[in-house]
Amino acid sequence: MQPRFLSNLVLLLGLNLLVKPFYLLVVEAEIQNRVGAHAFGTYFALISFSFILNIIPDLGITNWNTRHIARNSQLLQKHFGYIFTLRLCLSALFIVVCLVCGFVLNYRGTEMAILAILALSQVLASLLLFLRSNLAGLHRFREDSLLSVLDRLLLAAAMSLLLWTGLGGDRFDIRWLVWGQAGAYAAACAVAMFMVMRHAGRLRLSWDPVFFRAVLKESSPYALLIFFSAVAYRLDSVMLERWRSPHDSGIYAMAFRFYEAFNMMAYLFASLLLPMYSRMLKKDEDTGPLMSQAFRLLFSGALVVCSIAWFKSGYVLSLFYDHSIAEARPSFHLLMAGVLLFSLQYIFGSLLTAKGALKSLLWTAFTGMVLNAVLNTLLIPAMGPEGAAIANVATQGLVVTVQVWLVRRKVNRTPVITPRLAAFTLLLLLFSWLITRSALSDLVACLCILLTGIVLAFVTRMVNPARLAAAMRREDD
Repeated sequence: MQPRFLSNLVLLLGLNLLVKPFYLLVVEAEIQNRVGAHAFGTYFALISFSFILNIIPDLGITNWNTRHIARNSQLLQKHFGYIFTLRLCLSALFIVVCLVCGFVLNYRGTEMAILAILALSQVLASLLLFLRSNLAGLHRFREDSLLSVLDRLLLAAAMSLLLWTGLGGDRFDIRWLVWGQAGAYAAACAVAMFMVMRHAGRLRLSWDPVFFRAVLKESSPYALLIFFSAVAYRLDSVMLERWRSPHDSGIYAMAFRFYEAFNMMAYLFASLLLPMYSRMLKKDEDTGPLMSQAFRLLFSGALVVCSIAWFKSGYVLSLFYDHSIAEARPSFHLLMAGVLLFSLQYIFGSLLTAKGALKSLLWTAFTGMVLNAVLNTLLIPAMGPEGAAIANVATQGLVVTVQVWLVRRKVNRTPVITPRLAAFTLLLLLFSWLITRSALSDLVACLCILLTGIVLAFVTRMVNPARLAAAMRREDD
């Protein structure tokens, strides 16, 4: 299973590294430069709000479906029509709830119009993830990899035309981004539906309340887990915009964009690991080697990215933004520490999900959500974006620590602080500090830290080149 994981991970990461960081750090950052922190802060709060409620059109069905199809791929044709019908009903409910809650939070006029379009986009995004879960469950990872970047590729192309070809004139309207997201998700869903239909057959909408109740009963723990995590992940931006100002929300978005970009990469590990863990556990295979290898790969990459961000934060921010860099630096430093903690949760959380330890995961996520809400309530009014970032790091630190303990208790597996891990961490941080103390230019220093991280990953055997090469050869065969 490890060779297949590595080869598909290379494809998945390669495609996503080309598209998603470009969209977030180039296209979306330029949009914020054009519209300003205030206008983008309002959009950022609204999309975060819709993201929190986005569990309603899914209710954990996607995670349940990935695990279910990975273990019983022959049931795709039988169940697809029923689940699709159920999701249509839940999507309609979500749009109503989203708009009602938005009204309660005193959103009006243009804000409500934007929220309505964002709600539609969230429905389409949720549908896309569900369609992809069928392909992942069937181990059609190459098709899933292409779909993982299609919506962002289309959106990046459309926004780039408006930003840099003169089609949009001298100004940029944030509503163009909102409509562009809806269109990109719709197109990606159409392609995904075509791919899934090749395996599931013709779509027939089917109504079966008994089946619906059975699915929701099994998927509800996943729904609660995702909801608790979403609140902890996005509540801060809504609270910043409502309690402080749209400007503060926009400043936080400047730092959060990097946090989100790397978490997108880390999530790809989970999209591959969950079906693999599920199938391995069903066959009573040892998941330890796969977990350890995924941990070393993700930790190495995360620490290299974070080292550049920590030691060269001002330069990194100045590459993408024209204003408010000094305001964004404190939250940027903290959120990049949160990146390292949050990304590792995909390794352990996926294994615990595949193992079926949902009750433990639920209590962990609920505790993290409560801690995050309490800290944000205490820190945001006084400290603004920096307070939100502190709450984020504290929450992620608690959650990943508990997950490591749960993996050791439930699966009897956990990555330990091995000499290679300690050596890689200490040496990378030391060399990064020395590089930044030198007379090198900012660009050269960043490149040197990146190169140093790659070399150290191989030297300390955090990344095993022989194993990677063998995996690629085996996959080709």
